[in-house]
Amino acid sequence: MALTPMTKQEFLEACQAHALGALDPEDRERFYLALPHADAEMNAALNDALHTAELLSLTQSAVAPRPDVKRRLMAQIHAEAAGAAPARRFSRETRRPLLERIFGAWMQPRLGLAAAFSLVVLAAGLVAYTLSLNDQLTARQTALADAHGRMEVLADSTRARIESLEDSLSRKEAMLEVLRARGMQMVALGGMEDTARYGKILWDPERKVAVLQVSLPPEPEGMDYQLWVIRDSKPMAAGVFQVSARSGDGMYRIEQLVETDKKHINAFAVTLEPAGGMPQPTGKMYLMGEI
Repeated sequence: MALTPMTKQEFLEACQAHALGALDPEDRERFYLALPHADAEMNAALNDALHTAELLSLTQSAVAPRPDVKRRLMAQIHAEAAGAAPARRFSRETRRPLLERIFGAWMQPRLGLAAAFSLVVLAAGLVAYTLSLNDQLTARQTALADAHGRMEVLADSTRARIESLEDSLSRKEAMLEVLRARGMQMVALGGMEDTARYGKILWDPERKVAVLQVSLPPEPEGMDYQLWVIRDSKPMAAGVFQVSARSGDGMYRIEQLVETDKKHINAFAVTLEPAGGMPQPTGKMYLMGEI
């Protein structure tokens, strides 16, 4: 007749006897049939029983087994080998030695602490590394900004130099054009109070293009030099210029001279006027040249 597994209550009551090896073959087989279906309470009861049996074994002194115990043990071994009883199905926890379970329970919280400490150290290292990278990034950004600033200054300086050279070249080309003109005219300008100040104006009567060359001190802030053509005894504004804004050659191109016929020109003059010039002379006269 097929055996039925133990009920839960029977299983709980048989755990101690099983741990001590005191179950008879039939109960032991019913115990094993119930073991695969054991719930948490049944497994806990079995583990407690095995743990108690191991502790009891440590307190007993070694004695020689009785002959009937040996016979029962050998019969059990042969029966299990022949398949009379199913193989024992213990959880991994029930097969662990007692010392392993004791020291395992002692070591688990310590391993947890070690892992936590390692995480703290790792986090601190990551923070330090992040801060180091941030410092390096800031330093590189500062260096790039400085380099960019220097490049901008250099570019501005180079651009200004190029513009100055282009302007000087343009004025010199204008002078060459005037000098090559067939009817080129020229008038020298002398200083009114300072003989070290001088100038001259050259113009092409046909194209009415003129070039003014002067030697004058830089104008004060908010002031400009202004060229005048004295035509029929009346001053006519012919353009403003700034000495401080030039490269030093003192040459200025006048695209459209108001009067180019010598018959109507009495003289040329240069005065210092408010920035932008005036319709009539108001300031000090620095240069003048009569025809």
